[in-house]
Amino acid sequence: YYRGNYTEAAREFDWAAEINPDFVEAECWLAISAARAGDKQEAIAAAGRAYSLTQELPLVYVARSWALRVQDPPDLDGAQGDLLYAQDVEPYDFEVLNALARFYAEYRPERIGEAEQLAQYAVNWAKTDWDRARGLHTLGRVYMIQDRKEEARSVLNDAANLAMADERIAILELEEDLEKTFAP
Repeated sequence: YYRGNYTEAAREFDWAAEINPDFVEAECWLAISAARAGDKQEAIAAAGRAYSLTQELPLVYVARSWALRVQDPPDLDGAQGDLLYAQDVEPYDFEVLNALARFYAEYRPERIGEAEQLAQYAVNWAKTDWDRARGLHTLGRVYMIQDRKEEARSVLNDAANLAMADERIAILELEEDLEKTFAP
């Protein structure tokens, strides 16, 4: 998933969900991966299965928000509504804070200030170095959108240092974004 192999990730999450039909997180990540791979049908179906398993897990609403984004036409208001509901369910959940920050950065440019604040909260609430790297990546993207290239480079470099595996940056999009900060 983090290397950008969304189709392969969707297959693996689908396999995990088939092995354990009550594994709601697998259905959630299947929905997110499928949406990112452009598989609308699978994204919507997996998000529906996750929702049918529980409505109490914030990741379910994050997954539904991805499924709503790939509908034809995209339901961005519904996607935002699901993310805001997830935040009501668990205000300090890293996945929710990070997902809402990225959503605002990518789809609601008028809310870029909120995206920055949410990304900073996500970094603060990250429980692992990996999550901290992901939160810093989101913050770096926000800085890039705000044309704060030096701050973006610094934050993305910090994220890259936390996301190293086998002597390379394990998150493909992070690697690509860091390279963009060096472009003229």
